[in-house]
Amino acid sequence: MSGLLLRLHERDERVLHYLIGRRHPGLDQCIRWLTHLGGARFTIAATLLLIILPAASWRAAGWSAVFVLVVSHLTVQLLKRSISRT
Repeated sequence: MSGLLLRLHERDERVLHYLIGRRHPGLDQCIRWLTHLGGARFTIAATLLLIILPAASWRAAGWSAVFVLVVSHLTVQLLKRSISRT
């Protein structure tokens, strides 16, 4: 592991241990909520919301996001089908 990756890994471990040592129901709920912000449901819903907003600039951003989501999904599916896991 390179020096930068090693330092990032060590920092990540410290943050994880810090959070585990200070567990709190409110923080647990916050982390759960933040995790779902990166999920498919939220991403697709946010993209559709951009498309239906009345401002033309937001609508253009929404269509750009749709394009990126489709390309991303197709790329992932292509890779999943062409690379076998061992």
